[in-house]
Amino acid sequence: MAAIAFIGRPHTRVFGLPSAGLTTANKVYPLRDRAFLVLTETSVQDRTGKDYVGAIMPDEQLGSAGTETAAQRWLADQCAQQDSANHNQ
Repeated sequence: MAAIAFIGRPHTRVFGLPSAGLTTANKVYPLRDRAFLVLTETSVQDRTGKDYVGAIMPDEQLGSAGTETAAQRWLADQCAQQDSANHNQ
């Protein structure tokens, strides 16, 4: 769920596999016969109000073997772009 806080922010990218889809909140209601009724009552929303129900899809869908390398490459590119922008000022 922490990823949702970053999605949509500038200079932010999500790498890896789709999440497990656990983006809802459940409420438990005890019943008279000692059983429980569990209902999904809410979903997670980001700061813009977008609901997330189900898996969160990454920007770059990769298997575990390539995720770290792709993220490192993207970060290096971001730093290079920032350095270039600073030198052009």
